[in-house]
Amino acid sequence: MKNNHTNKRRRQLLAGGAVSTLLAALPLASHNAHSKTRPVSPGYLKKTPIAAGIKAAQLPLQSFEHMVHGRLGYGYTPGVFDKGSWAALPGSNDTDKLAHFVDQQLAGGPDPELEDRIQDAGTFVTLDKSLFTLWRDHRLNAGSGANNRFDRPVFEMERLKFTRAAYTLYPLQERLADFWHDHFSLRGNDLYARATMTSWDRDVIRASMMGNFRTFLARTAKHPAMLYYLDNYNNSSSEPNENYARELIELHTLGVENYFGLAQPADVPAIAVTDTGGAWPSNGLIQEFYVDSDVYEATRCLTGWRVKDFNNPDPNGPNTNTGGFLYDDDRHDRFGKNV
Repeated sequence: MKNNHTNKRRRQLLAGGAVSTLLAALPLASHNAHSKTRPVSPGYLKKTPIAAGIKAAQLPLQSFEHMVHGRLGYGYTPGVFDKGSWAALPGSNDTDKLAHFVDQQLAGGPDPELEDRIQDAGTFVTLDKSLFTLWRDHRLNAGSGANNRFDRPVFEMERLKFTRAAYTLYPLQERLADFWHDHFSLRGNDLYARATMTSWDRDVIRASMMGNFRTFLARTAKHPAMLYYLDNYNNSSSEPNENYARELIELHTLGVENYFGLAQPADVPAIAVTDTGGAWPSNGLIQEFYVDSDVYEATRCLTGWRVKDFNNPDPNGPNTNTGGFLYDDDRHDRFGKNV
């Protein structure tokens, strides 16, 4: 699958980067001199003075407050965190203060220093553009000017990420945004994503990350960035594409650990459902795990989900090249499905 392959390459890249960083720190002349005289044996690096001198650094002593800001944020943020705000939090012990800190972080509020920095930078021009405006300005009519390039939205999101992490008064919310960007991961420089990344961050991730997961999931599924990245914009009854449906089940919701293997639905153990709100069978029994046929059936359910990325042949008709979500009944599989 695309995501698994990408994750594997990412792990290889990180491992290679760590090795490269270590090698770059070693004296080049010494390394070259040894490499010319003899080949490297498995135990050779252990015998060199350079390798013997490399030791793990001692971790600095950390207070509970330091750990909270380091693990629930990005360390200390300039502003109120430098003014003894931890001591000012309600509570007689660290556990009580932590609870108040989390509540305060999740509630959010005005963040004037961050907003002033973004405004004063004068380089963030796509943050308030609607999805349609982004699509029009950076997909359909992208120009050569710096502010009109097709990749301007993703360019700004990259820089805004660091600005927010360094200066926000609510770093826990930024960590949550990071988590959900990673969970619903996509490639920012993809054709449809690069022009609409501001909308993806604002209208999908940040608008949903504190709310209902079902609503969140639907927003991700219908955004052009995700429709394009996992190919569901090309999923039709005549040419089904299971890429999104598989990732929807394996990554976005149930997880690969709930895969039952090469089996038929009838072979999967059943569990009783007592929750309300679902379209459960009349007997309340559902599969405990999913199988491949569930992926195939979900693929059929999602046929006809498209992006409004074409022009209406009727010049007097509505504008259909807006980048918005489109359900195309002509491309949908109308027959019964069983997921």
